[in-house]
Amino acid sequence: MKNKEALVSNTGGIKNLRFVKKIIEMDKKVFLQKTGWIYLVLAGAFIFVYGLIMATPMADLRYLQGTQLEGMEMEGDAYIRMLTGSINTMCILGWALILDGLLYKFVRNDKRRIYYISNMVFSAVSFLLFIGIAIGALSIIVHYKGVYDSIPFDIINSYPLWQMSGYYISETSWVFPLGYCVFIFTILASFVYIFVICYKWKDFAYYMKNHEVPDSDTVEERM
Repeated sequence: MKNKEALVSNTGGIKNLRFVKKIIEMDKKVFLQKTGWIYLVLAGAFIFVYGLIMATPMADLRYLQGTQLEGMEMEGDAYIRMLTGSINTMCILGWALILDGLLYKFVRNDKRRIYYISNMVFSAVSFLLFIGIAIGALSIIVHYKGVYDSIPFDIINSYPLWQMSGYYISETSWVFPLGYCVFIFTILASFVYIFVICYKWKDFAYYMKNHEVPDSDTVEERM
């Protein structure tokens, strides 16, 4: 009786070890697949929020509305108006990535054991979208940097009424390092798709070559 109980206990232990092993194997291959949509949404959210706050360092220029000081090429608030289109574009790019992340979840790319042609195409398009949006965001940041550097800080900050009101525009700003960090995160996150596409293509090729149909459709069921 004791031997039988020991055998059952050992069998249970072996099953537990096998389960743990499967968990470890899943972490190696499936973790990024299951969390891919999160990287999309996070990158999109970062870009969207950055678009909302990117003009903060020069926000005080709005108080120079219609004012063109001697030595300035244009009115103070014109610098902000120059960025309106860039801000709107940045927010749109962020929303595009967020929606793509939700679509990734909707088509179950985070759970599918085997990616079929439609899933591979979607992943490839998502990767290209990632790269395209990252480059677009970087170009906006570079354009913004050019606009910001063109501000005549010495003229504006020495304006008597400006000084009396306590306004000041710094020649350096935290917004540009932050923008570059957002760009780097977006690029790094996009390589999740490189990994997922490569190992999913390997699985797809294996099943096509061996004419096998997977026993289950999702990675959870595989466990």
